[in-house]
Amino acid sequence: MAVSDEIKQEHKKLKFMTKQEKIQYIWEYYKLHIAVTIVAIIFLSLLIHDLIEGNKPVHLYACLVNANMSTQTESTLLDDYIAYAGIDTKKENTAIDMSMHIDLDSMDQVSLAYQQKIMALLSSKDLDVLIADNEMIQKYGEMEAFLDLESVLPEALKDELEKKGYEYVTCKLESGEMSTIGISIGNSRVLAMDGDFGAYEQDSHPVFTIPATSVRLDQSLEFLRFLISQDHVSE
Repeated sequence: MAVSDEIKQEHKKLKFMTKQEKIQYIWEYYKLHIAVTIVAIIFLSLLIHDLIEGNKPVHLYACLVNANMSTQTESTLLDDYIAYAGIDTKKENTAIDMSMHIDLDSMDQVSLAYQQKIMALLSSKDLDVLIADNEMIQKYGEMEAFLDLESVLPEALKDELEKKGYEYVTCKLESGEMSTIGISIGNSRVLAMDGDFGAYEQDSHPVFTIPATSVRLDQSLEFLRFLISQDHVSE
């Protein structure tokens, strides 16, 4: 049987199943593929950790979750940021991870593995910037995973963000207090011009955050300035 015919048959089977039945069927049918994928994720995580813990100091480590990257789309974000910041790659390591795709409504093993990776990164001091959709940011924000940007942004950067039309994202913490945990960064021209189709879909709402455990605040702010550097001042 041709692969295309087999795929059609699988789609027909799934069409008439309940959500729970689909989850069970997919796990039974694809568990080998899923296991291989999880191993690949772990291997990639180890490579990133080796990069971060290497002999050269780290300038910045950023994660862009659910970025619109594919084999047909080559991101230039890392090279553009290195050029913008004047980073000497012989002396410092810089990483922008755009590999993670997480569906919060899904119970698939890949999404769960990536969520565990995010939690591990937020618990460490490795991650300097996390960009993800608002639903995910709110989930981690409630646990006080991010810095309050009102407290850490320089006044000049606040003014620039306001003039360029950016809006803050707030979250109610477990303590009941409100915190300004992020910036809605979807209008960034730098992100929109990355790759063939932009780093994110036009109807997505990515949020820029700085993890509370980051030890490289200056670089986190530098990356934010880079993301808004091509934007025009609002009329």
